Amino acid sequence: MKEVWKPIKGYEELYEASTLGRVRSLDRVSKSTLGNPYIRKGKVLKANINGRNRVVYRLFKDSKGKSINGHRLIAETFIPKVSGKPQVNHIDGNPTNNEVSNLEWCTNQENIQHAFDNGLATNEGESNPRAILNEEEVLEIRNRFSRGELLDVLIEDFGLTHSGIISIIKRRTWKHI
Repeated sequence: MKEVWKPIKGYEELYEASTLGRVRSLDRVSKSTLGNPYIRKGKVLKANINGRNRVVYRLFKDSKGKSINGHRLIAETFIPKVSGKPQVNHIDGNPTNNEVSNLEWCTNQENIQHAFDNGLATNEGESNPRAILNEEEVLEIRNRFSRGELLDVLIEDFGLTHSGIISIIKRRTWKHI
């Protein structure tokens, strides 16, 4: 794909975004600390990665900086907004791949469904926000029961209900291990 650059809305004379997911500053006149004007050469900005593994750019206008997610910036520059779809989804599931061909507008539900459908999110096991056991404890429950340990002892040791222990033993829960 050929790289195409377009001005970023709200930063038209300062920055441009590309179809390959990059951002660059444009040549502009700045003032030195002594107040003398000089030409500041434009450059492709370094992609910073935040704690959620997403690309973030810091853009400046009128001496004020703003951090903007790269995927959102690219989508707003190149992809027409779709009514009722406020989020941007990475089609390949890679949050650092901000090429236009990898982005689409979606709803929150579509974004979540995409993550589950593609194995990017799961509610299995310890990933489930309601999990009170870890995999090691589940395996211990199954092993102790198979060796003949009484349900009442397992219930007391693990702080679960009778039906909770039975669900683990019969693999109605924690099916993946």
